[in-house]
Parts: sequence; C-alpha cells; structure tokens
Amino acid sequence: PDDISRWSCHISLQKFGEELQAAADAAFPNISTSRYTSVSVLMIMWEDEDPYLPVSIEIAKLDDIFQRLYGFETEVWRFPGQKSHAKVNRKILDLADVEGNPSEHLLIVYYAGHGLLTTERLLAWTSRATSQDDKCPIVQWSAIQKVLEQAESDALILLDCCHAGTASSSGGNGATELISACAYNSRANGVGDYSFTKELTIEFRDLSRKPFFTVAELYRNVFSRIQCRRPEEEDGRERHPAPVHLSLTQDSPQHPRSIHLSPLMPRDRQQEIADPADGPHHQTTNEVSQKVPNNERGAAVSKLRTSPDTTLSTSRPRMLFAIRLKDNLSPQDLSVQFFKEWLRNVPTIAEEVKVEAGFGSFSSIVILSMPINISIYIPKDPAIIVIGPITSANYLNMKMPSTSMISLYPASITKERENLKTIDSFGAAPGKLIPTPTQETTPVVNTPYIRPISRKAIYGTKFSLLTILSVFSNCLPHVLSNVLTCGQ
Repeated sequence: PDDISRWSCHISLQKFGEELQAAADAAFPNISTSRYTSVSVLMIMWEDEDPYLPVSIEIAKLDDIFQRLYGFETEVWRFPGQKSHAKVNRKILDLADVEGNPSEHLLIVYYAGHGLLTTERLLAWTSRATSQDDKCPIVQWSAIQKVLEQAESDALILLDCCHAGTASSSGGNGATELISACAYNSRANGVGDYSFTKELTIEFRDLSRKPFFTVAELYRNVFSRIQCRRPEEEDGRERHPAPVHLSLTQDSPQHPRSIHLSPLMPRDRQQEIADPADGPHHQTTNEVSQKVPNNERGAAVSKLRTSPDTTLSTSRPRMLFAIRLKDNLSPQDLSVQFFKEWLRNVPTIAEEVKVEAGFGSFSSIVILSMPINISIYIPKDPAIIVIGPITSANYLNMKMPSTSMISLYPASITKERENLKTIDSFGAAPGKLIPTPTQETTPVVNTPYIRPISRKAIYGTKFSLLTILSVFSNCLPHVLSNVLTCGQ
C-alpha cells in the first residue's frame, strides 16, 4: 500500500524549514498593493438551468459584489447545451488572449452547476445531475482548464460543483490557483444556506474593506466558515464538505506566491456605492468561528499574536502534519525546546508553527500544526503527511483539574453517593464508606461501595497490584453475603 511505501521517505530539517519559510512568504507577502491593474471575471452557467439547482440567484449576488465593491470587469455567460464543450473552450481561449501586459491582468473564472467524475478521475460539467451513461451535454473541463494554466496571466478558478477538487496540471505559466466547493470524491452542498457560493460572496464582501488580500486568506476564511457548522445527518457522512485549494502552477515551485486581490476603485467611491445590506448584521468569519483578529497588511508575520496553548476552539482551524525526518535525533532532541530553537532559524513562522509531539522510530517523527493558509503552499512530499484540521490545543498536554476523579459508581447510585463521604486515611479500609453524622442510616441492601480511584493513583506509582487485591478482598465478603441472602 502507498501508506507503507511512505515509511521509507524522509526529509531533512533544513529542507523542511526552507519549505515552511517559502510557504509563509506566499501566504503573508510583504507588499502593500496589488500587482494587477485590471481583472476580468467570467461567470459561467448552463443556459438550460436545472430548476432543482437555481444557481443564477447566487451568481447574480456574487456578480454584484465584483462590480460594485471591486470594480472588476464581469460577464455572466449562459452557454448552450449544443456543442457545449467547443463553445466553452473557445470562450476560455478568448479570455486568456489578453492585450497589453499579461502579468498585470488577472483572470477569474467561476462556474456553478453540476459536475461528475470521469473514468479517468477528471472533472466534467453536466447540465443535469446524471450518470455518465445518460445522454446529456458534457463539458470536459479538465482539458479546457489547461488553457488557463498555460496563459501568460495569473488565473483564479472558482468551482461550485461536485467532484471539483481535481488537479491534472503538468506545468504552466504564472500563478494558477483553484478553490473548489469540495474534493474530487465529494458532493457539493448545492444552492442554499450552506452553499459554497454564498460563503464565497460573504467573504468577498467582507474582504473588500481591506486594501488587498491573498487567495490564501480567502480560502482560509471560506474553509473556517463552512467547517464551523456541524453535520446534521446521523449517517456518518459530512453534510458540509471542506472546500479544497489547489496551487496548479507557479512561476517558481520553490518560491510559491499567492494571488492577491484588491478593489480597483478608490476607497471613497467604494463607500459611496456600498449597499446597506452589506452592513454588520451579516456575521463575519471572526464572529462565526470565534477567531483572532486578522493581521494588518504589510505587518511582519512574526508580530502576529497566536492563541495560548490552553485555548480551546477559539482560534482559526490549523492543519496537522506528520513529518518523517532524515536527521538522526536523540530522545533529548525530540523536545519542544529543541524545535523552538530550530524555528528561530525560520523567523517568519516562529510564532505560527506549533510542535505538538515528537517520536523516535526507525526514523524520527514530528507532529506539528500550522495555519491553513500556510499549509496549502507546503510542497507535496511523501515524507510530509497531512493528518487533518484541528481546532484546539493538544488535549493530552492540557492541565486537568486536580479534583478530577474516575468514578467506579453506576449512574443509579450517584445521587445516593453524594450523601456519603469517603474516609481517606491509613486507618480506614479501602472502599469503606461512613455516612455523614446528619444523615439517617437506613440501609436498603448491603451493597458495597468502592472508593473512587484518583487519576494520580492510576498513572502514578501508588496504584499497584497490592492495591487491586486489597480493594477486591474487602468487597468479596459483601458480595458473597448478598448472594447467600438472596439464595435464602
């Protein structure tokens, strides 16, 4: 299996540190303005819209945001079912043929509708939610997508359809990034309160108040907004699949960059045309997920404030990784202090990456977490394993209340036990309980009570075999007495 074959793959601390630094530079570029002087947005949908999937409603709202708040040049294009693949291909070719300086022009392509996965595990658009055997118009999008990857301009692809998170890129020009509603093996939420397009519209509206932002920040906010809702079904399936980010092409894979966007209209003009519906009654990403405030653009990432280790579910989701290291580390090296010293050599992310655990094995294994907007630019490496998103600190490293006890009582006698107290001294036998002086003693049945065993006793040296024998030796006579009484 592939998981076993990865056991022989390793990466050095130095190389992993360089990749972390490059990913952090992509997510937090030290610039103050956008590089684009013009932005073209093409929003695509089927002319024969599925009445059970009315995407035109949400497309209109997103198109309005792009025009009013950003000043982008937009086009909502309804393509027909007849010769659909050829017409979509021609439309994308015309879009990619940019006049002037292509490096200063950004292309945004958005699609909402149905999607299916072909036998080659490639994405195809369909006009209806049908199987591959049914006769309906199909657009082989994965083939057309290569036009954007080869374009001289940067391109951002937004796909709100099922099976959208697929990548078949073999290289290209500039930066091409994709954000999809779900993974290649998942189904999108459709139209409604939990749709990808609705959350995308809210984030584009909120982020328009900033001088500029990156696609990494956009993805992090949409991811947090969608994943903060719990599934409502009880069949074990995820009702709200996580959106997927794919970095399809880069100028230099060793030094990735995130596409950054900003309103092209002056700030005062943007405020003049702002709609009251864009007001504060809509929850922001911070309010939805109880997140820490965003850092100001242009500020050094090393100044970012992170939540303390004891914070539970108050910070943005982070991605957890397992790293197999080539370095031969001793048990003394596999410590938090060692990795804190190592992270100081990567100053941009010293406060953003947290070492969660370290293990010695046939190779050293380190578990660490980092912000999602940094994790999406970590290069794919068999020695780097993505475990999944987390929303809290390590529970096992948190301080537990000293009064925590492991109860050995059945729930039926919990209330009765509250009126009793345990004699915790060397003179009292383990498990012997004496009622409080004010409590009337009217025993109903001679049922033994076992003194709760503390967490310290279980994990410390006091909990020994002798303790176990002592507890059960005191209980055994009571149990036999009850058995004989019932037999009579």
